[in-house]
Amino acid sequence: MYRLSNRVGAYYAPRCEFVELFLNREYLGVYLLTETIKKSKSRVSLPQNENSYIVEVDGKYRKEDQVIFLKVLKDDAMPFRVHEPRKASEESLDALKDYLRNFEKHLKTVTIDKDNDMRDWIDVDEYVRHFWLQEFPKNPDAAFYTSVYFTWTRNGVITMGPVWDFDLSFGGHCEQHIRRVAGWRSKNSYWNAYAFMDPVVKNAMIHFWAQNRLSFLKLLTEADSLYHVLGKAAENNFKRWKILKHIDDSYHFAAYDSYKDAVEDLKEWIGERYFWIETAMQKEALSDVVVDPLDSLSNPAL
Repeated sequence: MYRLSNRVGAYYAPRCEFVELFLNREYLGVYLLTETIKKSKSRVSLPQNENSYIVEVDGKYRKEDQVIFLKVLKDDAMPFRVHEPRKASEESLDALKDYLRNFEKHLKTVTIDKDNDMRDWIDVDEYVRHFWLQEFPKNPDAAFYTSVYFTWTRNGVITMGPVWDFDLSFGGHCEQHIRRVAGWRSKNSYWNAYAFMDPVVKNAMIHFWAQNRLSFLKLLTEADSLYHVLGKAAENNFKRWKILKHIDDSYHFAAYDSYKDAVEDLKEWIGERYFWIETAMQKEALSDVVVDPLDSLSNPAL
């Protein structure tokens, strides 16, 4: 998903590589070595000052984290963890909180029958890109629970992303309604529930899928290529961690005779998810939003 994020034009996604890990000569299996999200010319390119922010909607925050809370759209306070600037001043945190509060007040005024000036508040293109990268794999965290990142610079607009944390995606969650292929995960959650009522944002969401859906379908070939790259390493990993034939109620819902069988199961989920979204987007395109001709959303030949 990080690599796909780059392919569909996100401003940044963490670079990563698979590695086999040895610690004190003990073999610990296959890991994904990944960049963290931080301000840097080669990562999230923001000024190193108190006027630019990296923020995470984080329901798993710890008491020592730098967090602000809002109660505008929801009765329960929503936690926004401020990663950058570190050790921000009260004035800096207040400026961010004021902007978010005013943004959410604006969201409450959004209606479906007019341009709601959403581009004055968010980068619409990055908003819909981030939505699709989270929604396609049905990331459970994407319903504004945790790991939903955005950046903001004073006098600018909210830019969603970078994407982060897909460990329970692609049907890997313990709850059946999240595991199954059908259904939206985040489309009607928190900011999205209001933003996608706006015709400009909704239209951008429909167009993005029409223009980029084959990039999502190519995750099938991505899975095949990674399967071959990881072949020998996978054998080593599953000798160390004997989980392929193991089932529990938390993360391992199916038993497999081989690593290849597990990959094929993942590919089946991806393919079915793709066609579910295709059908759902046909219905969206038939709504009162002006879009390209419907044949732009038709299923490609496989």
